[in-house]
Amino acid sequence: MARIISEAIDLGVPLYNSGEHGACADVYADAAQRLAQLQLPGETRQQLMEAAKQSAGRPTDRAWALRRALDGCLEVIASGGSGSRSSSAGGAVVLAQPAQGSGPVVLAQLLDGTTLLDWSSGVNADWRVVNDDVMGGVSRSKFGYAQTVSGGYAEFGGSLSFARNGGFASVRGPLPRGACAGATGVVLTVRGSKMPFKFCFRDRASWDSEGYQADFTPPSEQEWAEVRLPFASFIPSFRGRVVGERGSLRPEGILSGGLMLSKLSDDGRPNAVKEGQFSLQLRTVKTYV
Repeated sequence: MARIISEAIDLGVPLYNSGEHGACADVYADAAQRLAQLQLPGETRQQLMEAAKQSAGRPTDRAWALRRALDGCLEVIASGGSGSRSSSAGGAVVLAQPAQGSGPVVLAQLLDGTTLLDWSSGVNADWRVVNDDVMGGVSRSKFGYAQTVSGGYAEFGGSLSFARNGGFASVRGPLPRGACAGATGVVLTVRGSKMPFKFCFRDRASWDSEGYQADFTPPSEQEWAEVRLPFASFIPSFRGRVVGERGSLRPEGILSGGLMLSKLSDDGRPNAVKEGQFSLQLRTVKTYV
């Protein structure tokens, strides 16, 4: 039973993340029908059958309903039939470990503590650097993967320069639509230079659209720490100018995420950042409710 679920998730998550929500739902429905014919507690079998028969509504809703049913089934399996929740990943069920270099892993299901991005095993090529050289500046940065005896992580580092009216370095990458719906914010596991970095979200596919930013400063350069950023703290910005009210970000509309170091704070005012080298290391980004 666990193998059926794991195989379905392995197939379904990439489909969901690429926008093929209907195909993802079909994969989950097939798994649910196969599971319902095996030896399961009556209530669990009924939930699977009801989810598998759900055909009305958006493919996204169907995929999420089926995913929840499959995860509920896995929890029953893990608990030996008692139905108690697994304690792994803060209540989220981890169905497959990413292969070396395959990260970041994006999960479609939303639970408190669910990992949206996991850079402990690699960095996805879809996450790309965007620096002020697109506007004539000379800041430099890179985003890559590092492996140590204590585990892997992503590193965003480089050199910030204010020359030629520049003053920012950033990296950005995709998130699946709807991945943050229902959440209150995100938790970053970070360490690095004690500078006011930004975490960023976008809710439009356009490269040059407005984004939402929230400042945070890593508590330590040596020790890993969690930084919690509520969605209500994000401010809409376009090319360094505030273009809306703090708290106007709609989590359900988030399409992509990013990191930035800039000479401006999230509210558009100059900050205390100085020119020179910087480094920010990250392991995970999780939601919380």
